[in-house]
Amino acid sequence: MILLRSVRFLLSALVLIMLLLGNPNTPWTHADTLFLPVVQTDESAAVTTAAAGSTWLVQTTPGVALEQLCAAHPLTIIETLPALALYRLVNVGPALYDCLRADPRVLVLTADSTAFVLEAQHTQLNGSSNEFEMLQRFFGYGSGDTNTLFESINIGQKPPKKGRQAKGHAPQVELVFVAPKAVNLLTARLEREWRDWGQRAIKLEKVAGWHNGAGIIVAILDTGVDLTHPALVQHLLPGYDFVDNDALPDDSIDGVDEDADGVVDEGAGHGTHIAGIIAQVAPGAQLLPVRVLNSDGGGNLFDIVAGIVFAVDQGAQVINLSLRAQEDSPLLRAALRYAAQRQVLVVASAAGDETGLDYPAAYAEAIAVGAIGRDYFVADFSKPYAEMVDLFAPGILIYSTYRDGQYAWWSGTSMAAPFVSGAAAIFLSSGQCPADCTRTLMVNEVDPVRPNIKHSGSLNLEKILKRLTR
Repeated sequence: MILLRSVRFLLSALVLIMLLLGNPNTPWTHADTLFLPVVQTDESAAVTTAAAGSTWLVQTTPGVALEQLCAAHPLTIIETLPALALYRLVNVGPALYDCLRADPRVLVLTADSTAFVLEAQHTQLNGSSNEFEMLQRFFGYGSGDTNTLFESINIGQKPPKKGRQAKGHAPQVELVFVAPKAVNLLTARLEREWRDWGQRAIKLEKVAGWHNGAGIIVAILDTGVDLTHPALVQHLLPGYDFVDNDALPDDSIDGVDEDADGVVDEGAGHGTHIAGIIAQVAPGAQLLPVRVLNSDGGGNLFDIVAGIVFAVDQGAQVINLSLRAQEDSPLLRAALRYAAQRQVLVVASAAGDETGLDYPAAYAEAIAVGAIGRDYFVADFSKPYAEMVDLFAPGILIYSTYRDGQYAWWSGTSMAAPFVSGAAAIFLSSGQCPADCTRTLMVNEVDPVRPNIKHSGSLNLEKILKRLTR
């Protein structure tokens, strides 16, 4: 894996040299085809006779309509995506399944299950469960709710004297339960010490007065966005809701435990938080909300793929994907290639373990973003795969917009990715640096992280600006 990272670093460096020698339009490498000659099947689902009502995805070779295949078997097509020759079916019985699987004109045949989840700190942190990030969302509400009984302490230590702190250990972040009367004290401390730390870390102030993302569309594929939030409404374009199939991609709740984890609507507010970060970094950019995840943070493959194609077709130049799936999918890869071939930058929050990244961050077409805390320490939850990410950005205790017109702190690589998406919008809006140039500069003109990672670093807008303007 280290060898692979070395090769990717050398390729990026070569592209950067070409850019600096006066060839800013050199495209970054990607496959020329959207159609992979692989049949991906779900054998276990087939064995269980593909019960009526289950949903399946079929991708055919270009120019072949699904209706031309398996004519002896009735087809119930509920959705199509012509750009990728993709069909969504129900009532796929064993006979139809076997027929489709045997036809060489079928490239992909797979069940369309809920496989994607929002990526916001799914691993344990300092012994705490995932409740850590779930509870963090509610800091900053400012509602005076006396039922809020939790607090965060030790949320940042003064820099130790040289040599006092063990190498590679970040300041600890802990969650404890305290009396309600302490809530206002903590909120004040967070406001004072943490509210804008992410913007400072990426040197956002150094590009103030230069460009701000004006004229650039950033698509947010997530749980939706609070469409009436005072801080966002002026940035929003009409989007689409692929979960409910309507034109209202609101960051709503439904009170249903879709993932049967005993928690209801735990993903709500996620997309709104992402949108707020992008708006803070690139206030001139327009935001395209595309709802592909439900309020529990889950989504299915077809909606994700369709959302990417929709965003590209609506003119998005940047797509933010703060979500992940553990399984590789040729359909998801095809959607990212669809974007790449149209010079659309895809930014994905990193997740995974020491064996590799999850998807879509693992694809070369995406910029995989890990998280850092203050003082540029790699976040604990990003350490297992730190050597594999393309770029790091702030991702611990990030203050941003939240649903119902409110604000919150939240942690995760989900929060790191939109810093990169916003930065991409800034440099694209300059007109000096197209997609391939922006990608290359962002992943090369970086600050070192702690512990040091040889081929990656933290987003630094000042260094990128200096390289562009010198």
